[in-house]
Amino acid sequence: INAEYMGIKIMPVNDKDFLDILFFIPSQAQHWKNDMIKYVTHLLAHEGKNSLLEYLVDQGYALELTAGEEDRIQVFNTIKMSIQLTRKGLENWRDVCEIVFAYVKFLRDSEVQEYIFEEVKDQQALMFNYQKKEESEDEVVKIADGLFKYNIQEANRGNFLLDLLDENRLKEILKEMSLDNCRVQLITKLAESQTCLLYTSPSPRDS
Repeated sequence: INAEYMGIKIMPVNDKDFLDILFFIPSQAQHWKNDMIKYVTHLLAHEGKNSLLEYLVDQGYALELTAGEEDRIQVFNTIKMSIQLTRKGLENWRDVCEIVFAYVKFLRDSEVQEYIFEEVKDQQALMFNYQKKEESEDEVVKIADGLFKYNIQEANRGNFLLDLLDENRLKEILKEMSLDNCRVQLITKLAESQTCLLYTSPSPRDS
């Protein structure tokens, strides 16, 4: 990965090092009943045998990995991957990026597996049925927000629906997950810092 894709460096409060990769894809708002982003993030965050995390751990690059939908708006959606790096992973963050993009390409070139879709669908149903009970005012706000995004019958559970497997849309999402549609953020205290004149606080120097 070229240095030009090193979009942002962030100096954290704690001593943990992270590599965040954010993919920006066309809005999926109208496809909320068949949200294939859930299929993609399920595979990206998988922790079992032959997973991306397993490979990164075996290489000594990572400690943990999470993936999920960061934003859902009318203009675009954001898929965020966050990888906690080891010191070796931090020193070789570009290699970690290359591995991530190779895995995305692997998903893009692989056949869609219906049993994985069913796993994700069942997982979403369980999350809805056993979600934490919220305060009344919070529940009202959530439902009101759902009325803007979903139809009135599904305002309370639209975010958990996954009705049909849409292979074409899934492939389109994976195609959009490229270097041209992403931002890379390296979060580490080891970045050489300078003072931000606007906020008079330290910020990393560009490399």
